[in-house]
Amino acid sequence: KIAEIEPKEFAEKMFEAKSDISSLTVNDIINSDYKEFEYGGVKFGVGVFETTCPNKIRDIDSEIFDELLKIKKEKNIKLIFFLLVDIIKQESFMYLVSGEEANLCKQCFSGEIRDRIMFLPNIVSRKKQVIPVLANVLTGGK
Repeated sequence: KIAEIEPKEFAEKMFEAKSDISSLTVNDIINSDYKEFEYGGVKFGVGVFETTCPNKIRDIDSEIFDELLKIKKEKNIKLIFFLLVDIIKQESFMYLVSGEEANLCKQCFSGEIRDRIMFLPNIVSRKKQVIPVLANVLTGGK
């Protein structure tokens, strides 16, 4: 009331601003929220990018895959994933750079894979929904 701002409208503008990738490189997009983990002796990385406009990111899928492979080699990790989160629809797209990533995700999630991207409805949290499942499979359910 004091600021004379409509909260819903303000939130939408904030989400739109966060989704603007015009000044970002592909590396910036992947590394904006990137973390590495190790479970069952397997070191892997997961980058996350939240957006209200996933199609803007999907337009550069091939560059994302190229950059993921480059990061995977540079960091000398076994697996790398990139989770594109649609914060409006509450769904994600998991980028799978090789058969190893795809095979692991098939064990962990029931999403459909098209063009090396697994669609994950109702999955939006790396911390709560992705890492625990990956860790469970990589450690043999221990």
